[in-house]
Amino acid sequence: MKVYQLIYTSVQHSLSDSELGLVNQSGLRVFSCTQGLTKQNVDEIIRFATYRLPKNNEIEYSKSPCDPSVPELFPKIFRTLRLSDGRYVAMQISYAGYNFEGEEGNLFAHALVFDDVDDGFMPEHYFGNQVYRTHLTEKDLNGQIVHYLKPLDDLLPTEGLEKRVIEFIGAHKTELTYILDRAVKLLTSDNIKNLCIATSNYELSQMYLLALKWLLPRDAAAGISTYNVYLPSDKQNQIVFHGTVKGSNNITMQAVEARKNCIYIDIENTKFERGVQSRLLEFTVEELRTIYEKYKFTTMNQVMDWLATLEDTVRTGIAGKLIRFKRSAGRDAFRTRVMEIYPAIGDLNMSNVRFEISKIMFDNLDLFEEEKIQVTEIYMEQCLNKLCAGETVDIGDPFSSSEAAKEQSDAVLSNIGKYMATIRDGYDNISEKNKIMLLSFFGNIKHASGRSLWKEVFSDTEDLKLFVNMASQIVITGSGMSAFTPAEGWEKSDLAELVAYFGASTNDPFLKKSCVKYIYNNQDEDWKMYGVSLTKHTKTKGEQEKDIQKIRRMLAKVGYIPYQRGSYASVKGEVTDDVRNNNSPLLISRLLYAVYRWQGTYGNQIEAEKNAGTVRELLLEMRKTQTACYNFIIPKLALEIIESPGHYHEVMINTETMPPSFWNWFLIGYKRCKKDDDKMLTYTRVYGASKMKMSAVPAKKKIREAFQDVVE
Repeated sequence: MKVYQLIYTSVQHSLSDSELGLVNQSGLRVFSCTQGLTKQNVDEIIRFATYRLPKNNEIEYSKSPCDPSVPELFPKIFRTLRLSDGRYVAMQISYAGYNFEGEEGNLFAHALVFDDVDDGFMPEHYFGNQVYRTHLTEKDLNGQIVHYLKPLDDLLPTEGLEKRVIEFIGAHKTELTYILDRAVKLLTSDNIKNLCIATSNYELSQMYLLALKWLLPRDAAAGISTYNVYLPSDKQNQIVFHGTVKGSNNITMQAVEARKNCIYIDIENTKFERGVQSRLLEFTVEELRTIYEKYKFTTMNQVMDWLATLEDTVRTGIAGKLIRFKRSAGRDAFRTRVMEIYPAIGDLNMSNVRFEISKIMFDNLDLFEEEKIQVTEIYMEQCLNKLCAGETVDIGDPFSSSEAAKEQSDAVLSNIGKYMATIRDGYDNISEKNKIMLLSFFGNIKHASGRSLWKEVFSDTEDLKLFVNMASQIVITGSGMSAFTPAEGWEKSDLAELVAYFGASTNDPFLKKSCVKYIYNNQDEDWKMYGVSLTKHTKTKGEQEKDIQKIRRMLAKVGYIPYQRGSYASVKGEVTDDVRNNNSPLLISRLLYAVYRWQGTYGNQIEAEKNAGTVRELLLEMRKTQTACYNFIIPKLALEIIESPGHYHEVMINTETMPPSFWNWFLIGYKRCKKDDDKMLTYTRVYGASKMKMSAVPAKKKIREAFQDVVE
């Protein structure tokens, strides 16, 4: 620690230092200081180097300038403050009588400036220190040249002061409870600027102020001034706690009543409430210092929020207090306080707050690295308990932002049997909304843990049955959401596996048929993974005849020749009905249904590419297995596809999916849309993708000539 000095008083000669703005002159000036102070330090210190006598002063004193006997006749002022650069000041100011011009009002201020201090440092520890001077020596007064003052780096705190203050606190807890309440009000208010304590004894005023500083965090309480003649100014915030002596000041009751931003406490005339004690006084000074250091408190709001977390820790609402504490004191302080509560979370008397404490820890899991697995298990169990009790809890995706998602989800899965037992016991109380939330929760657990199958999540057969039963009521039957719609957080494969399990177990013919239909309509799934084997259904002669009639009716509406009669959009109703209500829909229905779905994806390139691929596969299947039907719908359907707004036309219309004869109609279609830039662009894109594969196309030369100006 470095300790600098500064003396400010009436002089005939003073220190000269151009960097500090000091000139060797007479008057009330900086007599001298220690090298290392800055001009800003000096300016800030002398601003608080003031001393006024009360108007009713009757003490007589020597008129000799700087008489050393004068300071001993009057109370000394002790002031502490923090400078703008972070250094601390402890200053003693004495009344010095007359100056060298023969005028009253001289003062002698001796300031100690502390730098590089320890965390627990308080400038108030140097109150009344023997190092303080009250006057200049004869040598100082008669010298022509003033030298710098020496640093006091080995200076010790005032001997016995700590003991005196602690004993005073113990003897004045009732009064200090009242004062602390007002001090907290000041330190947490934007409007109140000062607190002034008035007693009949200036030493008593000093002790109350020192007690405040001993009880409050150093950086929250600003500085003190032990003796004021007037009410303190509200134009500075370095000093907020002030003292005065009744009968020895110029403070009137009118001034006290008029100053709304200053709390004035007349100790002798205040009725203190007996039997009431401040929470801070429940701790010793040493305990408070340890607490302030541990939490790094710098404001009184932080202290008050911390005190709130000490109350009713086993009653609901403690989480809200901890969150407020986090906002005011920061993440580290929040973690420290939570970890003081957490070890008892399993106790019986903590049952009412187990959920909220585990939730705030789970929401801030990065602060609880060592406890993350246990916290995850506790929180998930609490969430499931609440959902099964009919309460509303928004679990969401609990591991979406966690770097330890796999580890956490594995921990949850290790308790899945216990969770399912809870669901089984409270099943009748679980609302539809909560069941949907549980399904999302299980889906998120499955994916976060890297499990591929539901049966890997629910290894116990009875647990799997319970899950399938609960999920089928929501996902398959459409209770609370559309039928066969994956729950939030699910993938399509999650739904497929559920359909496979439920379809194999249900006795309801309608639901079984719905599951079979879903399976046949989603053949891109690997159904073998779920124990489902797809077999081609050999239709009876009667069924085949019905299919032929159905195809004829649809195609009769549309016709064969492009640009005549109806379009394929006119049979959308029949196609949709066949696909949705038939276990084995016609291939032409599946093809047209895929085309409709592709047409509905305009603007969504990802979905468009996926559906275009489906159309391509179905075109190839029809070309190979149902040549007559294929030859009827092509080229008309192909031209309608090309002239539909969308993406990836070239995936569906190319030399692999189209016969050589189609390209004659392709050229006709291109020439028909000369005035439609969008359609021309689509034709150009389709040709550009297939031009290198047209060796077997009879019309290739004419097509090349038609596109020679637009395709390189």
